[in-house]
Formats: sequence, C-alpha cells, structure tokens
Amino acid sequence: MNQLLGLGITGVSVLLAAITSGIRLKPYMDAGVEQTPLTFATYPALIAAAITVPVVFFLRWWQGKKHVDIGPVTFTDNLLFIALGCWLYIAVAVTFFPYEPPPNLQPAHPGDPHSAPLPGSNISVF
Repeated sequence: MNQLLGLGITGVSVLLAAITSGIRLKPYMDAGVEQTPLTFATYPALIAAAITVPVVFFLRWWQGKKHVDIGPVTFTDNLLFIALGCWLYIAVAVTFFPYEPPPNLQPAHPGDPHSAPLPGSNISVF
C-alpha cells in the first residue's frame, strides 16, 4: 500500500508539471511562436534536476536502501527522482521564471512599402 501511494504521488506530480507547462506554453502557441525562450522550460528543468539528484542520492544514502520512505509513503526505484523533480520544476518555473510575453509577430507597418505596382499604372525609374 505504501508503494502504491508513492506511485500515485508520482503520477499526480507528473500531471501537475504537464499542466503547468501547458498553461505557460499557451500564450506562445496563440502568438504562433515556433521556438520558446530557454527560460520557458530548459532553465527550470536544469535547476530542478541539479537540486533533485543530490537530494535523492543523499536520502538513499541516509536511509541505507534504494527505496526511500518519507512518512507513510515508499518511493521505489526512481519514483522519487520523478516526483521531486516535477515539484521542483513547478516551483522554480513559476517562482523564478515568470511569464514573459511572446514577441510581437505583427509587422510594424500595416502596408508593405515594396509592394508591386497596380496593373496599368505608370512606373517611374527616377
């Protein structure tokens, strides 16, 4: 039962991280941006991984076993890496990398200054 709780917490963590990323990605998709800035997901994910890996290895070393027990919950194998990484990703992404509006993709001038002349009009070289 304790391992089932660990699996459930991990599943909810992944779902919440996906929802957080989706909410943060929606303005970029609406604006038609093909490439998001590194602050969108890369930096928060790297920071979360840099914190998660040493913490999980420390907990494994401290408890002296591969399965980590936190209260009534038992995280087997790599579930603690996933759960803790997702929670840290959410915290870092929302706290330290807030929403940045996507770049404006609309042209600065409504008309193209280099448009083709209308048929039947005179063309001047000078």
